[in-house]
Amino acid sequence: QVLEEGIAFELAGNRWHIDCVGCHKCNDLLDSDANRLLLGDGSLICNKCTYDCNACGNKIKDLTILAREQAYCSGCFRCRNCKRKIESLRYAKTLHGVFCMHCHSELMTRRNRRF
Repeated sequence: QVLEEGIAFELAGNRWHIDCVGCHKCNDLLDSDANRLLLGDGSLICNKCTYDCNACGNKIKDLTILAREQAYCSGCFRCRNCKRKIESLRYAKTLHGVFCMHCHSELMTRRNRRF
């Protein structure tokens, strides 16, 4: 439908009527008053479909950080070793958890010395 009037938003170079947009997960229409979460791939999800944080278990209502199949809220995305927040989004994900690059490099160096 051609956009001539009404509220719209632009996403990935396309314009959409606000009342024609559905949640990427459940397909429910997102009304103009609903809070939406924009995923990294450009899709939108509604409040009920937001991710639960892998660390604290709470619903994520703002920035969602996806590390493989696990979601983290910005406050919980921390290095397993030094516990500092990973803000640069440069990290290593292993079977043992998420590590900042500094700790991961140190752990790999120690591990390689043993072999």
